[in-house]
Amino acid sequence: MFADVAKNEGLVAEGPSRGWRRALRWLVLLVGFGILARFLMLGWPQIVESVGALDGTQRGLIVLAVLIEGVWLFAQSQVYRSALVGFGGSASNRKALGSSTAAFSLSRILPGGGAVGSLYAANQFIKLGNRPALTIGSMMTSWWVSMTTLAVIVLGGVIVGVTRYGIDPGHIVGPSMGLGVMAVIGGLGWLVLHNDRVRSRLEPRIAKLLASRSVGESVGEPDAALDEIRAGISPRTLSRIAFWSASAWLCDLTALWLCFAALGHPVGITPLVIGYGMVNLIGALPELTPGWLGVIEVSLAGVFAIWGIPASLSVVAVLAYRLVSYWLPVAVGLAPAIRLLRGGHIAQATA
Repeated sequence: MFADVAKNEGLVAEGPSRGWRRALRWLVLLVGFGILARFLMLGWPQIVESVGALDGTQRGLIVLAVLIEGVWLFAQSQVYRSALVGFGGSASNRKALGSSTAAFSLSRILPGGGAVGSLYAANQFIKLGNRPALTIGSMMTSWWVSMTTLAVIVLGGVIVGVTRYGIDPGHIVGPSMGLGVMAVIGGLGWLVLHNDRVRSRLEPRIAKLLASRSVGESVGEPDAALDEIRAGISPRTLSRIAFWSASAWLCDLTALWLCFAALGHPVGITPLVIGYGMVNLIGALPELTPGWLGVIEVSLAGVFAIWGIPASLSVVAVLAYRLVSYWLPVAVGLAPAIRLLRGGHIAQATA
């Protein structure tokens, strides 16, 4: 499984002998289980607090939030699948869902976060017979479309607050900057794919990077790989990715709203999208704790408190939300993650 990607990416070095490889396997196994144990030790108090926070809530709404998070899991898998299929690849709904869920759990357990999860998902799709260049291109495209869609949702929510509820127009600045950053990233990607001068300058660097990470042979020549990626991008593919991305974000956003509603305090759209957008911006950064455990809870509750929601209520709602949106999905994908750890196929990325 992950061993192929780890080997290709230079994450696991082959020992000079079978004995060294066996020793390395056991070392990685111990490190992997140590990471998993540390993750559970850090998170167990929060799990207990989250379950306790459900006392006194309208549990029917919490159950509905759990069901909606199930839809989120499926929609998230379709973000990957729609991109892969649009690029000429293939993956069944079942395979896409399994890979996406396991990748989510790994990204929350292991150092490296989203990068580790993405490597795992890419490896699974490549194992299905999809070409490496198209797989990597599809995942990069799905990330960009997904984050751009989130920026649009947050900006739209703030605009509604400004036009309908009279909030300070200054709140538009942050989401607008986020959307601008994604536009710049998209523009740079377009230049790399379509501008011959830019490509000619970058291709030697890309080739050097691929060679240093031992993935040059699997991906192919940079020029041919970029041509494959460019051919895979189309308005139809981008619109499908955007549809599933919007569906996933809105499901998760709805689950957060339901957690507040279950406490008898539904939140307005503007503070909801601002808090949600900020949390996912934090989630996109390199983690200081596994899955930003503790940081997201404090940050999200703090944002809602600033908007006048009682701090005690915000904390309870956020704990309930993290239970249904973080811990339950992690639990669903934990079995394949443990199988990977037992196989000794996980190692930390080296610089």
